[in-house]
Amino acid sequence: MINTAVDATRRQSRFVSDDQVQEEGQEDRYEDTDIMAALDTLEEKERKVIMLKVFEEWTIREIADCLHENPNTVKSMLYRGLKKLRGKVEAEMV
Repeated sequence: MINTAVDATRRQSRFVSDDQVQEEGQEDRYEDTDIMAALDTLEEKERKVIMLKVFEEWTIREIADCLHENPNTVKSMLYRGLKKLRGKVEAEMV
């Protein structure tokens, strides 16, 4: 029961409103336009999983809870999406 409360608190603390980010003056961490363009070509769920895992540093469990998916499904989406992303970025470099 305590772990569930701690997990819920941790998840809530990760969500920040746009106003808070602008007030704090944080810069956009996603500046590589090639990667962002390649991310836009992925399926929406794959893109969300990659963004949350790589850029926001969420755990697989947190992503699964957020998306209402099984953690193994999230892992599959992550690795499938990363494989597609790698292929697109490598193709652009040639």
